[in-house]
Formats: sequence, structure tokens, C-alpha cells
Amino acid sequence: MASFSLTDALTLIHGNHDVEFHWVGVQDQLRALLSDIARQTRAAGAPFAAEVASRIDFAPWFYYVGGVAYIEHGHQYDTLCSTEHVMAPLAPGDPRQLARSFSDILLRWVVRPTRGVPEYGHEHMGLLSYVVLGMRLGVGGVVRLLARFLGAVAEMLRLRRAYVSQTGHLVREEQERKMAALAIAMRVGIERLRALAALQVPPVTQSVSKILAGVLLDRLGLALACGAAIVTLGAAAPRHTWSWALIAAIAVGWTLMHRRLSARRREWFGDKLDNDEKLVERAGHLARLFPAAFVVMGHTHTPVQVPVADGATTYINVGSWHEAESKDAIPTYRAARTHLVIHPAVAGPEAEFRAWRAGGVVKWSPAAVTRET
Repeated sequence: MASFSLTDALTLIHGNHDVEFHWVGVQDQLRALLSDIARQTRAAGAPFAAEVASRIDFAPWFYYVGGVAYIEHGHQYDTLCSTEHVMAPLAPGDPRQLARSFSDILLRWVVRPTRGVPEYGHEHMGLLSYVVLGMRLGVGGVVRLLARFLGAVAEMLRLRRAYVSQTGHLVREEQERKMAALAIAMRVGIERLRALAALQVPPVTQSVSKILAGVLLDRLGLALACGAAIVTLGAAAPRHTWSWALIAAIAVGWTLMHRRLSARRREWFGDKLDNDEKLVERAGHLARLFPAAFVVMGHTHTPVQVPVADGATTYINVGSWHEAESKDAIPTYRAARTHLVIHPAVAGPEAEFRAWRAGGVVKWSPAAVTRET
């Protein structure tokens, strides 16, 4: 069971999987749960639970200590997981609800309701992988999967329409209001916050082309159209020899277009859909906007420690503690179990990037991860 002392404090920064912490009611519920734990670990009658609640804070965007650390989750630099407005992640059609990212819609509509569809490892899967997966589900399973899939795409298109509608301006105004309030509270200036927001990448749900590419519908549509044309011409080939020339031309065009769509998808989403390089690149810009010895993010689940901003700052990705079991051909995801400890020092802040192993806590290094896995 957890224990607390009066010197402890906790600041939480939400990411794409716990965006519900945007709501004050959800924040209060967590405070109540942690206060209850504190009450159980304290002598009866001690006024400790209220102290615990007062020391739990929620950063609506990022956490910053000048010269020491800039910390945020990192999902806003991932087009698959970002939302339109980080401080007002609200559905434009109904501001009482949260806006879902591309990734979150697929998880909720397709991945979790479908047996055999893995939550991790989709960066290793292509169109053929999903076709094979569908064949394993049987006819009924394929029909249900297709219905969920089309429902997810319809939800993404609905979200895009809502953002460009007249009701979308209400969410934008809420974002601007909260940014202005944060600028005053942190004394950083609204222009610096706008420059920070400009570093974020637009969500997939802003673009119909990106939505279709993200779910591979563009390549599937191309394959169905070209495949149907080739079959039709193949049936006529015995009577019309010129059909073979058309079949060859369609096959070449199919290949070239497929390569173009694949290259465009890599340009939009990265080679592995993991965005590690994007976060490292953005960390350099963050260090210049908010000077700090360390820029810290998570999101990609991959531990990283590299210098950025011409060596003036160290970027650290704290990895993950969550693991997923192997499913079908998808390898087991093993968490690095890493964490960062920053110490103040006369010569400047120092950090220890640590990893939990069976024998206890060790200093993290890529070699240590390789040996463990």
C-alpha cells in the first residue's frame, strides 16, 4: 500500500490515454482516492487526508521549472494521437464530451471490441496482415469487424466536419481563454505559449486524405479497383489480345501508385508509427522556448537519453511500465520500467535515469535493456 508524508507533492500531466483528467470532477475523484489511502496509512483522527489532497495538482499542458526541467506527455507531436486543442480537448459538436484522437477512435471502436486484434504492434502490420487477420475471424467475424471499422471511419469524418462547422469556434475560443489564463499564471507570455502550440502536429482527423491513409483505405481502394479491372480484362484477353497490354499498364500503374501512397503515409506518420524521432526533434525546439537542463516526455514507451539544442539540454523519454502479452505474430511488448530522478545541485541540476530490474534499481543504458530483454 502506498504511504505519504507531508513533504510529498504530486503533479499529474495527462496524455492521450487519460485525457479524462481534463475534467475537474475526475481530478477530484483521484484526490479523494489518494486521500483515502493516506487516511488508511495514518493514525486514526490525524488531519492528514486533506493535506494529501491539497498537494495533488494537475498540469493542463506541461510542467516547467525554469533552468531545470520542461515536462509534457508528448502525444501532441504524434498526428495519430494528438487532439485539436490540448487545453480544450472537447468534442466540437458537444463540448460536454471529449474529442477522441484517431488512435483512440480505433481502439474504442475496433481494437478492443474485436477478439484477436492486438493493441500494440500495429507498426509491424500492413494491409496483408489485416486481411489474414480478417480471414481468421470467419465470415461472421469479418462482417462484424467491417461494421466496426466503417463505424470508426464514419466517426472520424463526423469529427472533422464538426471542427470546420460553426460550433467548432466555441472550442477554439475555450482554448484561447485557457492559454491566456495559463500565460498569466506562469508569467511566460501568451506569444511563447502560441509558439509552443505551433510545434504540435495537426491530428489525422483534420484531413480526409490522412484518415483514409491512416486506416489503409486508400491502398485497399486502389487494390480493389485495379484488381477488378485486371480480372475483367483477363476474361476478355482470349478474344482481344490488346487486353494484355492494358493489363500490363494497369499492373505498372498499380505498383507506382501503391509506392506513392506508401511514401505519403511514411511522410505523414513515420516509418514505424512510433514518432521517436519526431519527439527528439521537437525537444530541441522546446528547450529553446523553455530553457531547461532536461526536456522530458513519454508517449512512445521507448526510453531515450540524448543531447539536444546543441548539447545545452538533455532530452529524456521515460519509457513505460505497461506491458502487453504476445498475440498471434505480434511480439510481446516488454516495458523498460524506467524512471527519472532529478537532483538540484550548486553546479546545476543533475539527473539519474534509472531502470527497475529483478535485482533492484540500476542505471539505465541501452545495453542494460538489451541484456534484460
